[in-house]
Amino acid sequence: MARKGENIYKRKDGRWEGRFIVERKECGKARYQSVYGKTYLETKEKLRVSIISHQEKKSTAQHLPNEETLFTNILLDWLSTLKPYIKESSYNRYFNQIHKNIIPYFKDKYISEIDTASLQQYISTLASDKNHQQKPLSPQTIHDIFSIVRRTFDFAKTKDYEFKCSFQNLYIPCPKNKLTVFSMQEQQLLISRLVNSPLPSDVGILLTLFTGLRIGEICALRWNKININSGSLYVDQSMQRIQNHTKNHEAKTRIIITTPKSLSSIRTIPLPDFILSSLMPIRKPGDAFFLTGVSDKFMEPRTLQYKFEKILSDLNIRKLNFHALRHTFATRCVESGFDAKSLSEILGHASVNVTLNRYVHPSDEIKLQNMNKLENLFDVSKKMNDTVH
Repeated sequence: MARKGENIYKRKDGRWEGRFIVERKECGKARYQSVYGKTYLETKEKLRVSIISHQEKKSTAQHLPNEETLFTNILLDWLSTLKPYIKESSYNRYFNQIHKNIIPYFKDKYISEIDTASLQQYISTLASDKNHQQKPLSPQTIHDIFSIVRRTFDFAKTKDYEFKCSFQNLYIPCPKNKLTVFSMQEQQLLISRLVNSPLPSDVGILLTLFTGLRIGEICALRWNKININSGSLYVDQSMQRIQNHTKNHEAKTRIIITTPKSLSSIRTIPLPDFILSSLMPIRKPGDAFFLTGVSDKFMEPRTLQYKFEKILSDLNIRKLNFHALRHTFATRCVESGFDAKSLSEILGHASVNVTLNRYVHPSDEIKLQNMNKLENLFDVSKKMNDTVH
């Protein structure tokens, strides 16, 4: 009989036998391995050594490089795991970055082979003209790419894959927050051109300049989301063109209309009186798109961007992208004394810090005015004049 807690017993032929579980089959049935000895103590020691040896071999086999531990396979596994929980546009952005900027560099490399030095070299390559695109990538793009790499290693850790790299001492270029806005003179030229225009696209650009809408939001806007009586518009849709990654699909890209980028982007925006007056002549009933006036035809973002660039060219204004209208709106609001919380909600930001750090760009003139407030606070000029006289 085996002793309690041990799988060691004396056989009929006089020898002692010890057994331990090597593996379990899918049905749950155990497969055993045996050791033999002349005495109980000899068999117990052989069993201990065999169990340790088996565990070491099993551990080594688990961590030997194989197809499963190729970094690119782990990367794609992470993306497929994430797919059900993110928006289609976010999936497409990750997909493109992975196939354009990550897989070409880490192809055929096991995760155990990637160390801190190789990650730093990868970052340096992205920032130089030696990457496969043959031009340096912007700090923001590098930051976005490396965020995917870091999240893939976090995912690998949950899968118990062994790797030796550390992220603590890596240098990653910091994205620049400086964004361009239209000057007061440029904005006045735009307003003069747009304010009396009968074209829905022109009125849409004017609406964006005084509400901070994103280009996808103005393109997806329908008339039934604008309440003339309350003087407000409701934002709950956004439009964008994304790539088709499905096989056997003729079109390379397609337009999608979905909810905005975050829950905080779903919002109600109050409209100035003069904007309401500009809306009245082009007002349409029902669910017609704002920019086309019909419900079965929309104007996509790149078409509106083209029309916007044409207006800038006609007015001899420097070429900026459509999003500069949003930056300009936020900046003018701060210059006019808007409280940060109200502005944050109008822009659809998750926090006030995003508004202040990313979208507010006070001009040199405004900075000087603020500095001069110190002089007024202490009445410095008067004291200097009194001293002179």
